[in-house]
Amino acid sequence: DHSVKEYARLMKRINAHSLHAVSNILSLNEAEQLIRKLPRPIAETAKLIEENIQLAKEHKQKVLDNPQIALEGIPQNNAIIKTLKHPRTVCVGENCCRVIEVNGEKQMEYLHICHDECYLAGVVQETLYDLKLQDCTAMEPEEGFCTVCDCHWLQHKHITYEYVTDRIHIRSNKDMTLADIDRRITDLRNEESKIQDIYRKLVRFLHVNAILPVNDDFIEYLQYFIREEQMKQSAGAQNTEIIDSLERLKDDYNKEMGLYKKTLEEQKNSINTSQSVKPDEIFILVETLYELPITGKQIKQQVDGIRIGQTRSNAQRETFVELPTKAASSKVMLELKEIISTQS
Repeated sequence: DHSVKEYARLMKRINAHSLHAVSNILSLNEAEQLIRKLPRPIAETAKLIEENIQLAKEHKQKVLDNPQIALEGIPQNNAIIKTLKHPRTVCVGENCCRVIEVNGEKQMEYLHICHDECYLAGVVQETLYDLKLQDCTAMEPEEGFCTVCDCHWLQHKHITYEYVTDRIHIRSNKDMTLADIDRRITDLRNEESKIQDIYRKLVRFLHVNAILPVNDDFIEYLQYFIREEQMKQSAGAQNTEIIDSLERLKDDYNKEMGLYKKTLEEQKNSINTSQSVKPDEIFILVETLYELPITGKQIKQQVDGIRIGQTRSNAQRETFVELPTKAASSKVMLELKEIISTQS
């Protein structure tokens, strides 16, 4: 009886208050969730752009040495996104990967899928070093080492899609000239600049509005890709420019976001919300990413892959409870009906 009375008192209080703008909260939450899906796709795209700039520059030098090579078109890496049927936990530690050569290109091969169907509750998809990975059934609970690969849980990540590349050649109806190659490099640089500009606006929005703490997953992924490139370099890859560009991108991002967070902290009691990006504008900014001519389709596929994975995970974890038919006539439900009818 005490529980019923307390419940009735709560319902009376709720019913007496004016409606809250729930749609605004939903919009804010949706915007936050969308932004949190972007770090891995944005970092992978940054790496892909740097790879393709290097390929274009190397091709230009070959054309200068032998003009006939221009007929082959500009070699570029094309991203292929493979959405997984089930989310999985994989090891990304140095001991569980190796450099292989595919069609003359150095690539990373990861050796262990540690939990192929991992519906771990609370884990953040595509995030490196998520604390919840300690609870994955592949991990030994006391020391936190994986029972499959023997690496620590910190060297694992939870993924919903696989990212691979293949080599294509960009051709036109006419012979590709040096000017065409330069234009491709410029287009890649411009697209990279647009992506970073939009992404930093999105992250600044998170720092102002986030419901959950903001982690620099983008930086973690950049560092992760830098490590990969360094391993390739040790195996003979000529990729110094890619490493330098990723390092520079990481430093620029850290510098800008560090300054922004400092300014935000100093002005936290006097933030001019009129200058902040609104939740509805987040979706427009992300749509702008999707519409980019070179990498937009790839970014959308990656985000869609994460969204599909999350939907499947949620469906797998959901539990449905069937209430007995007499629940509608229970004392609690009758009390609730009376409260609503008297307040309306």
